[in-house]
Amino acid sequence: MKDELKSKKQLIEELNKLRKQVTNLTQGKEHEVIQSVDSLEVSRDLFIKGCPAVIIKWLHQNTWLIHYVSSNITQFGYTASDLIAQHCSYVDLVYEDDLNRVVSQLKYLKVTKADSLKQSFRMKCKDGQLRWITNYINVVCGVDGNVIGYNGYILDITEQKNLEDALIKSEERLKTLISSTENIIIMYDTQGRHLYCNAPAHYGIKSGTIIGKKPYDFFDTDTADSIMNNITDVINTGKSKTIEQQIKLSDQTLWFLVHMAPAFDYEGDVIAVTSYLLNITERKKAEVSLNESEERFRIMADTAPVIIWIADENSVFNFLNKQALEFFGKSLKDIIDAGIDSLVHDDERTLFTDMLQKAYIEHITYRVEVRYKRYDGEYRWFLNTGVPRFDKSGLFVGFIGSAIDITDRKNIEKQLLESRERLKLAQKMGKIGYWEYSLQDKIHYWSEQLFRLFERNINLGHPSLTQSLSYYNKEDADKLRDLFHKATFDGLISETDVSIKLPSARHVYHHCLISPVRDNSGNIVKVIGINQEITERKLYEERNVLALKQQELLISEMHHWVKNILQVILGLFILQSRYTEESVYFSLFKESENRVKSISLVIENIKYEGEKARVDMNTYVKRLCAVLTDSYNKSIEINLNVMDILLDIYKAIPCGLIINEVVSNAFKHAFGDSTTGYISINFVYDKTAQIYTLDISDNGVGLPQVFDIHSSDTMGFKLLSVLVEQLECDMTVISENGTSFTFLFRE
Repeated sequence: MKDELKSKKQLIEELNKLRKQVTNLTQGKEHEVIQSVDSLEVSRDLFIKGCPAVIIKWLHQNTWLIHYVSSNITQFGYTASDLIAQHCSYVDLVYEDDLNRVVSQLKYLKVTKADSLKQSFRMKCKDGQLRWITNYINVVCGVDGNVIGYNGYILDITEQKNLEDALIKSEERLKTLISSTENIIIMYDTQGRHLYCNAPAHYGIKSGTIIGKKPYDFFDTDTADSIMNNITDVINTGKSKTIEQQIKLSDQTLWFLVHMAPAFDYEGDVIAVTSYLLNITERKKAEVSLNESEERFRIMADTAPVIIWIADENSVFNFLNKQALEFFGKSLKDIIDAGIDSLVHDDERTLFTDMLQKAYIEHITYRVEVRYKRYDGEYRWFLNTGVPRFDKSGLFVGFIGSAIDITDRKNIEKQLLESRERLKLAQKMGKIGYWEYSLQDKIHYWSEQLFRLFERNINLGHPSLTQSLSYYNKEDADKLRDLFHKATFDGLISETDVSIKLPSARHVYHHCLISPVRDNSGNIVKVIGINQEITERKLYEERNVLALKQQELLISEMHHWVKNILQVILGLFILQSRYTEESVYFSLFKESENRVKSISLVIENIKYEGEKARVDMNTYVKRLCAVLTDSYNKSIEINLNVMDILLDIYKAIPCGLIINEVVSNAFKHAFGDSTTGYISINFVYDKTAQIYTLDISDNGVGLPQVFDIHSSDTMGFKLLSVLVEQLECDMTVISENGTSFTFLFRE
């Protein structure tokens, strides 16, 4: 029992101690709490001042009067007392254009008894400026649950709104830019499906028809495989890639430069691939054209008979054509290592290097004649020309040039220099003088030989134009003056012969040639002339004219004599035939008479071409056929087709006798007792083949089947064989529906 009481007493003592401790602890905590509350008030004020959100409270009344606002309202130009002391309404801060919307939202909050509201509007600052704010409103209720007011804060979002407006405008510009670009923009998901596509209309791609589909739905297998492989590669590597790809769109195959780039999520995983397609078809065509052009240039350069080279801005060769490498017998590398100047002759090396250096400094075209050493050690003269090259920006990039072998020309120039004295001697021996007259300087120049031709003392100097004309008689001077004017004003080249009486009283003849000389613009700046003494030629021509007249007279007399002899022979045949009663002999005399007439007609139709005597066969054949028709007194029609042929007399006589024999034979035997029928004569000349064709045919009874013209013993056919051999012609005889003789011969 005692133990139990003792335990209770101890328990009470311990409880009292504990109470004291709690009391002490409570008193200390109250002090700490008071200090903490004071510190919290200070922190709150500091927080409010630095906070961008303004805390605001107003009563639940129709006037919306503000009864509290945090001190950081000063960011809008107000103080807390401005709004509370003046009994300012919450809606007084709202910009007029937004007022109806804000009031409506507040009324809606009141009616619906919602817990909170968020609204944005433009707030009027004290200085009249407008700022965009977001207002977060919480409803405050009493213990009875009725609304007694509103708490909230307003946050300035003007910069955010400006950024949003700028972003919207930027997005609009981006959309405009994307819609107006000539390039294709496509976005694929990780499965290769189209998420987005923007393509110009002329490509024939409709965005709505491809969204959600893969490349296999639009392209051939090879193209689709290539696109999918590239998408997979970008997804796996997470890196962009650029390729050139050929794609068929709207029935046309185009080249595109395709740039693919990955799109990442916030965790860094690839969620899509953006593809940008730039049409490079024209560039590819240009590249092909450029490659073809370069190939053509290389072929042209390697086949050109000149050295062609290209050097960079540092005078280092980067191209030498095949001709150059073969000429020097070295590779391009060997020539670069040794330097081109090492292949130039010692006598021209300094000139060459100085001109080359100047051209590279001043970027000018240069031309220089130097000797290059050939692979076999021989030096050859070359005209070396270099032209500066510039890129599209005008930057100097080197030279391109050529070297033309002028060794032969140099040798000719050397020979020309050596032959000048010989030319002077030749002019002296040929009695040729030269003069020229400058239309600008009015200077008249005579060559040394011209002084000799006119027997003028060279110490007197060159004569004036008027003085030079005084050497000719008036008629020839007027003629030369007229030719001089034609050369000066009409640009004509003229020549004439004149006579001159020299100071020594010797009479000579000159052949004068007068010609204009033009400058590079085509203007006549000078008149030149050549005088050649032709006295001996003139005398020779006069003798020749006299001899020609005598020859013509002799030929005329010989023609007359031959015709008289033929007429005598013809008269004897006619006289003898009158005393011949037998028809056979009469016929022979008649045939002989016709042969003589054919020869006589040849003589009558002779025309002379220089020294050659030719016969007008058209006129001759017509006259011969008229004679034969009268001789046989038959109504046989003769059809003639004879070209205007002038035949050498040595061909004309046998040709005329052939016509006489064949036509006479047709008159006698082809038609029997009939007085009707026709004989055709065609005589033509093929200028290309230079062959004469004489064809004589009739529609008579024809030759006997067993008849052989070559073995016939008649006088006519024997004579015909002789004439064919003399004329050196091919004869063809056809006896079908009459008889046809064809003779082919050359002149």
